[in-house]
Amino acid sequence: MLRRVRWLGAGVAVGVATSVWTQRKAKVMAARYGPAGLASTALDRARGWPGEVRAAVAEGRATMRQREAQLRQDLERSSKS
Repeated sequence: MLRRVRWLGAGVAVGVATSVWTQRKAKVMAARYGPAGLASTALDRARGWPGEVRAAVAEGRATMRQREAQLRQDLERSSKS
């Protein structure tokens, strides 16, 4: 009889813990995907966008300069030969 009571208590404890954990996760997800959470995420991404564009343009220009220098070296080598 004592075993049954122990296992019943363990089952109840696991059930309560799982229920509390699920409720917390559901609240976090609701806050994240609710209107306020989505607006906050969109605003953060919109604020970060100009910096990303500037970095991409700078990287493209640096790569362009490197490639241009390489082409000029190749042109000089071929004209000397």
